[in-house]
Amino acid sequence: MTDLALIPPHAFQMDSVWEGATYLFLPQFFKDSNYGYYVRQARKTAMWTILDNGAFEGAETSITDLMQLAKKNNIHEVVLPDVMGNKTMTLDALKQTAAVLPRVQWGQRRYMFVVQGTSFKECCDCIKIASAHMFPFTTFALPKHLLRTVAAYGDKNAKTIRLRLARFIRKLYGDRYNIHFLGASPVWIGEGRHLRDLNVRSMDTSMPYVYAANGWSLLKAASADIVFERQEHYFGIKEGNINADLLADNINYMIRMVHG
Repeated sequence: MTDLALIPPHAFQMDSVWEGATYLFLPQFFKDSNYGYYVRQARKTAMWTILDNGAFEGAETSITDLMQLAKKNNIHEVVLPDVMGNKTMTLDALKQTAAVLPRVQWGQRRYMFVVQGTSFKECCDCIKIASAHMFPFTTFALPKHLLRTVAAYGDKNAKTIRLRLARFIRKLYGDRYNIHFLGASPVWIGEGRHLRDLNVRSMDTSMPYVYAANGWSLLKAASADIVFERQEHYFGIKEGNINADLLADNINYMIRMVHG
């Protein structure tokens, strides 16, 4: 079974605190007392907690600051620093992490390495080089931007890039690594239904809220190939701006699709 980690707007945080759930937390919000309360409540009964590195939101956070947050908030897994779309710089960031973080701290947390590249081959090279590094990460993250990035570089099967990469990881390494889909892509809403077959551990998403705020059912949007990106002020969306029944339907749609 693949686990779903919801990334709600701030006004909906406490509604998404469920027993045995998986969570992905964003480092840029930890100074906010309400976000801190949400994190504390969530981790009480969480099955798994992940600390993102903030890169997607333009809030890149150093590995030393991430480790401090993870220790203070007892978070299981840390997303290592990466550079979106750049294989070389992301691998360099892995080397820098190993150099900056004392070896005595390497085993104190689980780590997630974000695969980057502009083609299937480049991403495969990134995976192989990272796996040969001495730093002990345990999860490969496949970011949602890859669907658009490899399409821009001419991949005619761009929509399936993450599934192909997950298959590549399983073929080469079996169950040595966990796989996490870093974000659900609006380019292919139905992608999540294929994750269980590839033993993908988890996926995080804000899509139920994004689509509900635009007045759309995810089920209907998937059939009509309707694409909505996360709103500019997404985290500030108020409860009155989203139809509660539509939101519940969208969340249930994602859960059913991913969990099976």
